[in-house]
This record gives sequence, C-alpha cells and structure tokens, in this order.
Amino acid sequence: MKIVWSNTAINDMQRIKEYISQDSPYYALAFIKKLFETTKRTAAFPQIGRIVPEFNCADIRELIYRNYRIIYHLQNDIITVLTVIHGARLIKDDALNNE
Repeated sequence: MKIVWSNTAINDMQRIKEYISQDSPYYALAFIKKLFETTKRTAAFPQIGRIVPEFNCADIRELIYRNYRIIYHLQNDIITVLTVIHGARLIKDDALNNE
C-alpha cells in the first residue's frame, strides 16, 4: 500500500519538530524519524493500528508512538496519514477531513 501524508499531518510533524528542537535539535530529528518509521509499518500491515475510539470507524485507525497518536485513513490501496497529535489533545474533526 502507498502512504500519503495530508497537509495537516505534515504541519503537525513540523510543529512537533520545532517544539522539541527548542531543547534539542538532535532529539527532535531522531523523534521525527521514529514517527516516520512507525508509520511505514502500515504499508505492509495496514490494519496494524487500532480503530480510533472517538470515531469507531474501521477505516480510521491510529498508531501510538510515545505520547503521540498517528491517525490514518485506509481507502483502497492508499493509507493517508491524517494527523499526528499528542495524546492529551482532542482530535479536531477538520483534521480528519483534510485528506
């Protein structure tokens, strides 16, 4: 399966990197790399993530890396990463519609 990143998810990753870079640019890059590596597993195993409880839809799933939720949508042969958010934050509906 092909993995596509939404603009929202790309912006999320940039904000995460900028935030962590305030303390450690090295750790920020390492953390972002791990988020990408975690997401790559979905290409081989698209249903590896759990169904997002807030939406209870089999096509919207999430992977957890540390305190972050990587939320993605399955459709045909494409996995779209919708958003990457801290687990303490609420999911905004518009983030999931911005494929």
